[in-house]
Amino acid sequence: MKIIKITNKVRYYRERLCLSQEDLAKKCKVAAETISRIETQKTLLPHPKTRKKIAEALEVEINEIFRPVQIKP
Repeated sequence: MKIIKITNKVRYYRERLCLSQEDLAKKCKVAAETISRIETQKTLLPHPKTRKKIAEALEVEINEIFRPVQIKP
């Protein structure tokens, strides 16, 4: 059985741009709590519109940030 996990690199790309969670949230027009929950993987798969906003704000492709990976059971 395949197990798929969505990994995210929001924090990595956010820190590369020297942005705080609050700064990124403002650029994306989402709550800072949303960014926090995504980075800590309390929200495993954000809404497609949210993923798009984050990718645009971080100036990267969505698939660079949110990527499905197969993990062994």
